[in-house]
Amino acid sequence: MPLVLLIAAMLAQPAPAPGRVALFVGPEAGRGTGGDLRDRQDSAADLLRHLADSGVVTPARSAAEAIVVVDIRSRRIEDIAEGGRPSSAYVIDAVLRVGTYELPMHGRSSGMVATWRLAASDLGGDIERWIKDNQAALAAPIAKADPSPRGAPPASGRAGSRRLPDRPAVYCAAALEASGFVDKDLGARRDSAADLAKALARDANVEIVDAADKADVVVEILERTQTRKITGTRYTKTGPAYTTTSTSFLRARVRAGGSESVLEGRSGGFTESWRAAAGDLARKVAGWVASAR
Repeated sequence: MPLVLLIAAMLAQPAPAPGRVALFVGPEAGRGTGGDLRDRQDSAADLLRHLADSGVVTPARSAAEAIVVVDIRSRRIEDIAEGGRPSSAYVIDAVLRVGTYELPMHGRSSGMVATWRLAASDLGGDIERWIKDNQAALAAPIAKADPSPRGAPPASGRAGSRRLPDRPAVYCAAALEASGFVDKDLGARRDSAADLAKALARDANVEIVDAADKADVVVEILERTQTRKITGTRYTKTGPAYTTTSTSFLRARVRAGGSESVLEGRSGGFTESWRAAAGDLARKVAGWVASAR
């Protein structure tokens, strides 16, 4: 059933129980045309069907009428290693929005029975858990969401200064902490922010501080992702055996003096740890700071 008809059918149902959150799901406006747009509309419909059975949402006619908006940004197929063998993963990339708060989310389905519908169900499960974890915050006015992009600390204090000192103060944090909302990956992003602060502390050209209002430079960990690929094959009596490697990625936003950039750190070779990715990110942050002086 097309997405528009599905929403209309759901709206025709009896009024939902109190406490449900108004939600709008759709392909991100202005992104893609033709087959790409139809693919994302299909996944939006699959996601809405999953969430309709969750008991925590009611569909909204438009994004303007919704408290929670989910934009389907893209669909892609990844070549991965699963159980030491080559496989594929169907991935749906989305962004959950409440007011100015934004949270990247991904739904995945892999293995012999990988389908786009199962990827939508995986994404729906994460959205359902997020809504349940944040019901109290969602009941408050949307203005409660931090007006800074992605929950960033406000641009007051030293980070708003146009000129960096010779040894700038740097504050590292997990993005979204200032918004009042929580998500399942917040603790992991805090761990990576701590790893980044430790790595930067070894650089004599910067000073690590414990609050955004003390900082000349604010670094926020936006997202952690990991990929696994097959890098070699050898044949044994029982069949092929595969060598795999994993790469950990950290995306971060760096702000200082009215400028900001998004940087990425990654682990390399056979070192797949988040700490290695933080070390790589620290080198890029140090380079960005040096060029901003």
